[in-house]
Amino acid sequence: MGSCIAIARLGIHQIREEYIFDKTICILEEIQQNIHGKQYLFHDQFTAADLTLTALIQPLRIVPALFIKYKNIFEYCDRIREQHDPKEFEDSYAERLLKHHRQKRQSSPYQLIFRNII
Repeated sequence: MGSCIAIARLGIHQIREEYIFDKTICILEEIQQNIHGKQYLFHDQFTAADLTLTALIQPLRIVPALFIKYKNIFEYCDRIREQHDPKEFEDSYAERLLKHHRQKRQSSPYQLIFRNII
């Protein structure tokens, strides 16, 4: 339900498919600027917005260029999960594989080209 509210509020459902990536980048840029130096999205109070961001950002972890460029947002969401998730904080099997792959993988020239596009 929280994701439905976020989608409606941000107007994502009204965006043509080819503009969704651009809208996502704009939203990530805004979030990255706003979370700098804050404990939560709205200063010192945990809200549903923090929870919603943490849930919605998770699928973007698998996009290397986004993960690198917006690492602060992903670290912020990890911190929120550690502090407020009722289950013990543990990465899923897919997340552990992804971390392992990122640690051992070397940069390729194609990766640099893709980073420059974003």
